[in-house]
Amino acid sequence: MLGSADIKVRPLKLGLMVDPNSALQVREAIRLACTQWGGMFFPIIPVHKRMPASWREGPLKVPPAHDVVKGYLDGFDPDILVQFGRDLPKYVLDSKLKVIKPEDFWRSGRDKEANDPAYGIGVLDVLLDIFREHFKFKAKYPLKAIVPVIPKDSLQNPVQLLSP
Repeated sequence: MLGSADIKVRPLKLGLMVDPNSALQVREAIRLACTQWGGMFFPIIPVHKRMPASWREGPLKVPPAHDVVKGYLDGFDPDILVQFGRDLPKYVLDSKLKVIKPEDFWRSGRDKEANDPAYGIGVLDVLLDIFREHFKFKAKYPLKAIVPVIPKDSLQNPVQLLSP
């Protein structure tokens, strides 16, 4: 053997760009993040046109909205931006990050399954790999796994699951 290589992978980090006044966009961003490996680390970035009044209550001067959004992009350092609103401001597009729409996130076509994401690794793929690895054979000391059961009537309207 001539040498060795250590390979480390990390999940793709998506920046979820939402209008902070739209609960629907925030909910859709949370749903999309829940379907991805590492989705709990995806930043949901509010794209303010101007800063909210609550930011003006303190003694410090309120920064412009574009500086705050650029600061979020710089701090979270996403690989791809997912645009949930109609359009993104020019200063976001100038960041040279790839921008996709949520509907472009899922694969479609003859050879691809509709539930496979076009970007990143889906949580179902991760869970299937864990299942194949740890539940392949009957264990002498079996692991206990809890599988949640979702009531059938809630599947007709999945919005009910997230509503308070």
